[in-house]
Amino acid sequence: MRLHLLMGGATPEEIHANSRAAADEGFTAIKFDPIPDGFGEFTQDALVQSIVERVAAAREAVKGDVDIILELHRKLTPLQALPVIEAVAEFHPLFVEDPVQIDSIVSQAEIARRVSTPIANGERMHTIWEFRELLVYGGSQYVRPDVGLAGGLTHTRKIAAIAESFHSAIVTHNFLGPVLTAASVHLDTAIPNFVVQEYARTDETNKWSGFQGVLQRQGGYLLPPENPGLGIRLVDTTLDGPLGPLGDRPLHHIPQRSDGSVVYAV
Repeated sequence: MRLHLLMGGATPEEIHANSRAAADEGFTAIKFDPIPDGFGEFTQDALVQSIVERVAAAREAVKGDVDIILELHRKLTPLQALPVIEAVAEFHPLFVEDPVQIDSIVSQAEIARRVSTPIANGERMHTIWEFRELLVYGGSQYVRPDVGLAGGLTHTRKIAAIAESFHSAIVTHNFLGPVLTAASVHLDTAIPNFVVQEYARTDETNKWSGFQGVLQRQGGYLLPPENPGLGIRLVDTTLDGPLGPLGDRPLHHIPQRSDGSVVYAV
């Protein structure tokens, strides 16, 4: 099962180094957020140029051997997103994810219709009706259902079938550890329009030592489990601390510009 690595890096130099390291490790796809901190203070030109510098650094590091995915985390308005996406098109990203806020399905779909670079949406959508509406208005896109949020394996497979009818591909969202990774891999193996599975190195940390059967990565790939069920079993119920990132998110934090005005929240 092909993976794309969730990769960090705040500066072009860090992104270049991390991209090269991921490629050397065997990953054939990487994903990162190219929007710099404090972007709410930037002029439009400065915003576009700073993002281009970061994407160019990744492409220079991996050449044509690795797909680049850009995660914009719903930070931009449509008026910002369109010139940004047009500017990074020369680096041929596999897709640009969540460029604008998800409040309006029509607004998300409109972005996909207006640019040539593929767009990905859907990690916070829950139903077949939402995904169908997105595709009706926006055409072929990379669809990002989360098995843990969108009704489990049965409902998410329905979403995959709807996407297939629109010539859209599935890139399942995954941010809750190795159990969800295993469930996502089961879906990936059962559908024809799977492309690449989201993956975080946190699956490889000892915080998950209480689980038996955690899928083992080989370079940039995961082998599907052979054990019954999802292939993962909880064997130690005395684990210290939370099992995942839930509870750590600072929901009380509201991003602000230096003048005190509110910036779009992620």
